[in-house]
Amino acid sequence: KMVQIICVFFFCIGFGILFHIRGWNLFLGGIGGCLAWLTYLLTDSIGRTDIMAYFCGTVVMTLYAEIAAYYRKVPVSVFLGVEMIPLVPGKIFFYTMVNLFFGYERFVYEKGVYALQIAGVIAIGIFLTSTVVRMYLRMRKTAKTWIRSLVDKEGRP
Repeated sequence: KMVQIICVFFFCIGFGILFHIRGWNLFLGGIGGCLAWLTYLLTDSIGRTDIMAYFCGTVVMTLYAEIAAYYRKVPVSVFLGVEMIPLVPGKIFFYTMVNLFFGYERFVYEKGVYALQIAGVIAIGIFLTSTVVRMYLRMRKTAKTWIRSLVDKEGRP
């Protein structure tokens, strides 16, 4: 499993270079991809379904991307684009197309629905996690503003 994590790191860095990401952002994107894949492997190894493993990996990946983007002051998509690569079900889409080419409709539907489930879970995981993080940041900013306005009204520094 450790070899997979190391390969995912370099795989993400390779895609980051293709996307013209440089410096620390490239390194942090590779680390995020490793975290996503490690979460997937751990969730899968404790007996959960693949769909749940993809969801957990996506949540960890998006949370890490949001935090890294906040501190590096770059858009979240800089990290998400690189970190998502290990979770994309490319192999399953490939088998769907092969079965479509050879006319095996049953396998096309089976693999195609499974690939769409994974893609949907990844999209839902990104959406939910990003929404929760943005709500948290907005509430924190609102609370700071509210506390400052109370302090100003009372005349304290």
